[in-house]
Amino acid sequence: MSSWMGRAAQRAHEWAADRFSFVQYPRIRPVTPAAAPMTPGQYLVRLLAGLVGVVLTLAGAMLVLGGVVTIGIVLMGVFG
Repeated sequence: MSSWMGRAAQRAHEWAADRFSFVQYPRIRPVTPAAAPMTPGQYLVRLLAGLVGVVLTLAGAMLVLGGVVTIGIVLMGVFG
């Protein structure tokens, strides 16, 4: 966002905060600079965390599907 847009947004925010002072607006925080690039160690940790997340998600889906199939088999046995 260019600086004039930032200043315009700040002015609009201050106007709204004055005009609607009965509403608690959060203050606009200054834009933080971009984060430094990841080191190889951080990259590896993020990659492993993502893989663990995928594996756990698939395991959970398999458990749910197994439960659905089991319930289906039981119901077919009872009412079949």
